[in-house]
Amino acid sequence: MISQPKLKSTISVSTSKATVYTARDFSGYTLQHLKAMYPHSWQEAAFYFGINSTISTESEVSEIKQTAIKQQIWDFFPTPTDAIAKILEVAQLDPKHLVLEPSAGSGDLASAIAASGIEKIDCFELQPLLQKALKLQGFNLIGTDFLTSSPQPIYDRILANPPFGNNGVTRHTQHAYKFLKPGGKLVTLAHHYQLQPSKRDRDFFDWLKSVQARFLNLSRAFQKSDRPTSVPIQLIAIDKPA
Repeated sequence: MISQPKLKSTISVSTSKATVYTARDFSGYTLQHLKAMYPHSWQEAAFYFGINSTISTESEVSEIKQTAIKQQIWDFFPTPTDAIAKILEVAQLDPKHLVLEPSAGSGDLASAIAASGIEKIDCFELQPLLQKALKLQGFNLIGTDFLTSSPQPIYDRILANPPFGNNGVTRHTQHAYKFLKPGGKLVTLAHHYQLQPSKRDRDFFDWLKSVQARFLNLSRAFQKSDRPTSVPIQLIAIDKPA
């Protein structure tokens, strides 16, 4: 989990750009902490406090992401910004929530979760190259293969962009539901089943109805992904009874 380092000293400092920063001991801070504190000027803040490694880290993560896209790593389709915004809107996050991202990729969705003020984020990621990107950003990688992990119903929110191939959406969504604590919420992306029904999809759709899932059509949102695709998608939200 991402935990907030202890504040050792606080001094208000004004820069030539009239941005007010706070002098802290940044030794335990991650990229997420800095972006959460200074969302519009985190790069300037990093240079101001001499945390140049933060800039280097983001550059390295970007290179890893581009490499993964060029290599066409199986089922790696970074979550587009518009889809992330809808996921966060539906999730109704609270800073005290413990959040799980079961297929975190290069960290696009997880970074947005952290930037919204969430400190406790656990991640799974199967691909070694993408695991490196997550670790560089300071995320808590608790496992690699989510589908083989033993469910622990401890999470307030589970937000996901699961792999779509090999029946991944069905398996990930049903497995993720087992990780929700009573009263928790699962928000995930999925194929638009109503447009492309199959026997397997209908069985999953019946399960979704049994847990009173709600649906939001996102159409072809992934056309704006860093790895574009025209597959029609929808957002699925499931509340686990308290």
